[in-house]
Amino acid sequence: MDNGVYQLTLIPLTGWQNIEVVTTEGLHPEAKTSMVLNAKAHHEASEGPKWYITLMLWKKSGERWTEEELDPIKDIRYWDHGKGLTLRLNDGQEKNISFNESK
Repeated sequence: MDNGVYQLTLIPLTGWQNIEVVTTEGLHPEAKTSMVLNAKAHHEASEGPKWYITLMLWKKSGERWTEEELDPIKDIRYWDHGKGLTLRLNDGQEKNISFNESK
């Protein structure tokens, strides 16, 4: 998506079956036409827990995306029975994400 100032992309990493851009007119108070990115998936409760992960990236309008920018994740490792994950990036960095239960 590109609004003339910035461009936005949504990259499905795991779980999602479809990404689409929905365009509408007359809904947004400041623009005649507006767009939203939707990620879709079908999941049956009987299938058990499932991860749904996306990356949302942006840059200035008119700049070209590189393959490295659009595919920055080398590996995803889940740990502690689904309470967290580690993203290993292509540049060697690791990002740990913990899903703590609120008490």
